[in-house]
Amino acid sequence: MQPQDFAAKWRELAPKLSERAAYQEHWHDLCALLGEPRPSSDLTGEAYAFEKHVKKAGSALVTAHTHLDHAVAAAYGWEWPLTEDEVLARLLALNLERAAVVK
Repeated sequence: MQPQDFAAKWRELAPKLSERAAYQEHWHDLCALLGEPRPSSDLTGEAYAFEKHVKKAGSALVTAHTHLDHAVAAAYGWEWPLTEDEVLARLLALNLERAAVVK
């Protein structure tokens, strides 16, 4: 694919298609234009794939949030784990107690 072909094709298609409908073909055309492999060149999908699944469990962000949840609960003197509803109920109770003191 030549740059002028790429530009002409996407100048016409881009306004007509949603991003979701066009992104894979657009990426394939970019690969062709640049002489790079397509995602389909990696049949396992391990290194190069569209919409690769991200595992959340055990990720650094999940681990950090878990540690933070434990630390916040300990700061309030609460046992852990608590459900979201239990946390909200306890925070509401604390806010009501503090509001009563301020009055």
